[in-house]
Amino acid sequence: MNDIHREFLDIVTQVRTHLEYQAALGVRAVATSVPHSAPVETFPPAVVVGEGNLKAAVVFVSEAQRLEEDRQVSAFEGAAGQLLCDIIVKGMKLKCEDVYVCSIVGSSTPDELAACGPVLKKQIKAVGPGVIVALGDTAVRTLLGMDEGVNAIRGTWRASDGIPVMPTFDPAHLLKNPQDKKPAWEDIQKVMKKLQLVAGSS
Repeated sequence: MNDIHREFLDIVTQVRTHLEYQAALGVRAVATSVPHSAPVETFPPAVVVGEGNLKAAVVFVSEAQRLEEDRQVSAFEGAAGQLLCDIIVKGMKLKCEDVYVCSIVGSSTPDELAACGPVLKKQIKAVGPGVIVALGDTAVRTLLGMDEGVNAIRGTWRASDGIPVMPTFDPAHLLKNPQDKKPAWEDIQKVMKKLQLVAGSS
């Protein structure tokens, strides 16, 4: 197989994956051209469209950063993103591509965060995970609709639309507060145990 053929197959695979994801979100048609006067549906500014395995057993809801040019950063970029990947790979013994990550921009306004809640839950429903890990205050408050931050409820199981949710510290917080890495790891171990139960293992 030559390089051009391989690149073409990669593009086809990416398009197919994207269309499957859109179908799971309820999209039934894709416009090939849009008149300038037609409104275009967009995600709220607070939401970064998720990345990862669309059939993942675990979804992480993380906090992303928004750059000056309003570009939203991938969940696995930067030092915090690398730490998240380490938690998944070195801690949970998974691959980063085995999980699904939805991100919420931490600098968003309250109105933006309120608008992103239904979109966030729609993404999670499309994946259908056994467990959700809510990383940090923004994720906890947006996903669970609670006033309490992660310090008050971390390590205790909650639920969102019937899916178990484990609140724990965001990787960016752990970089600034390394003393919290131990309790965060204890939370992740609870997630690993729960995933075994979901999978039917002993």
